[in-house]
Amino acid sequence: MPTDVIERIRGMSRSETLREAAASCLLRLCAIDTTPFPDVERMRRAESDAFDILERELDRLSFPGARRERRPVNPAVAGHPAYSQLHFTKTPERPRGLDPETVYANRANLLYF
Repeated sequence: MPTDVIERIRGMSRSETLREAAASCLLRLCAIDTTPFPDVERMRRAESDAFDILERELDRLSFPGARRERRPVNPAVAGHPAYSQLHFTKTPERPRGLDPETVYANRANLLYF
């Protein structure tokens, strides 16, 4: 990260207004239940709601050349050695749970560059 950007962030962090805005943002984010849940549509909505808040806040910052991106989750992540199984998708009706393609469909990670 360029030194001028780091210094700008340090300067902004000394602002009471920024501290209050950050606290407000965190409270709004904490009000959204993003825990793993068998209802994947519920998780999609919760993640999207959290990303909407973060994107609005990031858009208020004006770092030259900065951009944000919602990058789709690649179901191939299931092949990674550190992958966590989707046990949270198991229900009495679905004792084996859901496959990664179903769980990660229409879900994304939020990246900020």
